[in-house]
Amino acid sequence: MSPEAVKKELQIHIEEAAASYEAKGVTPQHALTRAVEDLGNPEEIASGYREARPLFVGKLTFILFILNSLFFLAGIAFLYLQDRLKPEIKEVTWRMFAEKKVILLFLYALSCCLWGFILDASTVLR
Repeated sequence: MSPEAVKKELQIHIEEAAASYEAKGVTPQHALTRAVEDLGNPEEIASGYREARPLFVGKLTFILFILNSLFFLAGIAFLYLQDRLKPEIKEVTWRMFAEKKVILLFLYALSCCLWGFILDASTVLR
């Protein structure tokens, strides 16, 4: 969740709670004060958001690392096996890669972009 989304969510909760207090006859200033107090300690709220985000970032980073490793290992395996494959299998394999090269490049580029975005997001949150 982005910092802006967190701020917006907290603002909505505060406004709803303040409106509830005002409906009970509390002055607007006192209603706002009570609504903020009802949320709890700001440090605990911030800590909760900080603790929730790295778990997601860590899992996604791990998944993207595994995906990148699989691309790398597939390339190594293909280069290693290409001299050992029968010519007809080699031709079919090259044709398949040639037909799907745009998809393969897109998937690899997407994984690299996501990884960069996630790593950038994790440094902003610290």
